[in-house]
Amino acid sequence: MKVWRRLQAIGAAPLKNAVHALPNREDTRALFEELHREITENGGEALILEARLVGGMGDAELRGVFDAARDADYEELAREARALCEGEYVAAADVGRLRKRLNEVAAIDFFGAHGRQAAQAAITEADRRSHQHPDVSGPGAPELTPAELKRRVWVTRRHVHVDRIASACVARRLRCPVGVNFDGR
Repeated sequence: MKVWRRLQAIGAAPLKNAVHALPNREDTRALFEELHREITENGGEALILEARLVGGMGDAELRGVFDAARDADYEELAREARALCEGEYVAAADVGRLRKRLNEVAAIDFFGAHGRQAAQAAITEADRRSHQHPDVSGPGAPELTPAELKRRVWVTRRHVHVDRIASACVARRLRCPVGVNFDGR
């Protein structure tokens, strides 16, 4: 199972039972050699073969196997990004996780699968939405002047450092007196 997961991670395409392929390039050969070393050091057996397809499957079909695998990865990323956008608020951390995964998939997209553009567009939209907080942007958000925000009660949860820092920044911006209790008491 560990070897199968590693093969998936390096982008190897499964051809037959226990036969996986990567494009014949220096960087992919190094990935196979590293995996071969790991397998043999743990008592397993592995072979690395340089092969040429002569029957049963042509180069175009093999490339299609690689592209289909990456397109599936890209579609999953696009679906996750669209699902994030359906919510009221998109967290920047979620967008960062999707961008990281997009980079990982792109690194093993050996032939430039077409699904990358849709995934990139969906993640870009999620990123745009992550910069819009539902309480301060969008339809129905109140437009208050700084004067209207003064002398209001600001409530935060206890022991949440980010809220307390933000409250202090708001107090300083609005020139509230020092020592105002922001815990609603």
